[in-house]
Amino acid sequence: MMVKLLSWWVFLSISAVLAGCVTTQTQPDGKTKVSVSLPDALKAPAQPAHPAVTGPAITQATISKPDTITPPTNLIKGTALAGLFAKHPFDGTSKTYYPRAAVKVTDWSRSDCWTATATIWRSASKSESVAPFAVCWGTSMGFAINNAASLQLFMTQSSVEHTGNVRTNGPKPPMLAVPERTTFGESKQLAFQGFVEQLALDTGWQPGAPTNLWIVGYGK
Repeated sequence: MMVKLLSWWVFLSISAVLAGCVTTQTQPDGKTKVSVSLPDALKAPAQPAHPAVTGPAITQATISKPDTITPPTNLIKGTALAGLFAKHPFDGTSKTYYPRAAVKVTDWSRSDCWTATATIWRSASKSESVAPFAVCWGTSMGFAINNAASLQLFMTQSSVEHTGNVRTNGPKPPMLAVPERTTFGESKQLAFQGFVEQLALDTGWQPGAPTNLWIVGYGK
């Protein structure tokens, strides 16, 4: 009796270990044939799906792009530039040649946000300075395509009166809304496009008026 119990216990133990390697087949005489795949049974045990991490814990900040680790807090939306032209739209008359805004880019090191300062002209003699602010834009292809027309219209603004090739903070705009030459090189062209497109969106700029928003230049 003890021998039978011991044999039965051994059978159960082996069955548990080889559960994934055993197949059964019913024979014509009603008996069951059991097959064991020894190669499968002798394989090394599978590794855990999620091995323990022995080094420093990996966090989202660790794998995030450098550009997005510390988002700027001084966004343009918190300045007087936000919705400036939407609040004071051009109606086709000289009375709405203002407001105007001259923007100077001070930091273009990131690929998703640039920092700038600005001077807003409420009239030919009344102006106010805007402290450094950040313009952050979408980096998707959809954003670039949807706003490409704004970039083109912005760059082709024309003015009734201008300062020619001399670029100043105003009140008169330069002949061209953006500098002919940029200091950041070809690698930043897409970032430049994103900056201008988002600047137009955030200020509520619309084409049609004589040049009322321009980039003075790049630098401190």
